[in-house]
Amino acid sequence: MMVGAYDIPYEDRLVTAPTMEPLDLEEVKKQRRFSATSLDTLFDTWIASARQQFEEETGLQLLTAGRVFLLDEVPAQSVIMVGRGPVQSIDAVTYLDSDGVEQTFDAANYAMVPPMATVDTYPQPGGLRLASGSTWPTATTQTHCLRIAYTAGYGDAPGSVPEIIRYALMQYVGSFHQQGEETTDKELYCLPVGAQMVIREAKGHMRRTVFPRRTAVSALAAGTWV
Repeated sequence: MMVGAYDIPYEDRLVTAPTMEPLDLEEVKKQRRFSATSLDTLFDTWIASARQQFEEETGLQLLTAGRVFLLDEVPAQSVIMVGRGPVQSIDAVTYLDSDGVEQTFDAANYAMVPPMATVDTYPQPGGLRLASGSTWPTATTQTHCLRIAYTAGYGDAPGSVPEIIRYALMQYVGSFHQQGEETTDKELYCLPVGAQMVIREAKGHMRRTVFPRRTAVSALAAGTWV
């Protein structure tokens, strides 16, 4: 993740992938009015590519997956928003202590944000918030020293993904099918207006978070920001 000089680098990784895709091969072929089986392998590839492109564009996790959010320092603020939503649960928070040994941060010290899993079409970013009176642990400053394991996604089955998002994915697949193997990243943006609106709306809700370094916050408070 590209950040400013005063911001903490972070990364969000997929750990456990969904076991299926949000679109079914047969329903996609029906929508494309294509009954032959000669392109089934390509259709499967296009469906997976459409889902991956949409998730990267919007910051959404469509079907349930296990992920980990990695920070290179402990942040100054009490709230940490993770990289993908909707968040279903915060599964564990671990950190590297001053000796570089992994420790588990007690779950009593934080709560999930929002306080319950959301199934809104366009959810706000989710994450965790320190409990009243709690502080983040003291971690060594090194790559991925703070690690938040979490579960995200609308649900386990394709039907749990909102229909309007499934519609947008259909448009992605349609673009692949229309252009065949010559489709490029640039051509992917030549989508119907409706699909583009879905993407813009989702991106507007899933805003990325900036984590200022503690030293930068202290410098700003002291008036010595340079």
